[in-house]
Amino acid sequence: MNSAEFKARYQAGPWGSINILPARPSFGRNLLLAFLLYLVVSVFVAYITSHARELGAPFISVFQVAGAVAVIAYCAGSIPDAIFFGRPARFVLTGFLDDLAYGILTGLTVAWLWPAAAAVS
Repeated sequence: MNSAEFKARYQAGPWGSINILPARPSFGRNLLLAFLLYLVVSVFVAYITSHARELGAPFISVFQVAGAVAVIAYCAGSIPDAIFFGRPARFVLTGFLDDLAYGILTGLTVAWLWPAAAAVS
């Protein structure tokens, strides 16, 4: 690896990476881990929203904060892939569309479950 020939070949490229998994992927395990991720993000979104909006706040006001926080949380998670792993811009943008959908759904869910003013009194 320290030879001049290796260094010249390395500089010339191309470069790439491949993931080799030790076993066949488990759909059930991956689905559970994804669900846990969405649950953790939703808890943090609700926590941040609880500090930005009072209990009993209008639906749209809660959705505004919860949706924005959720979209940022989901979209920010895919940026390191683009930076460090050279993910093509097309895939990053389509990922952002998925993240936007997840963020809107999370915001709607938090706003829907937000305690109503009548329940707070």
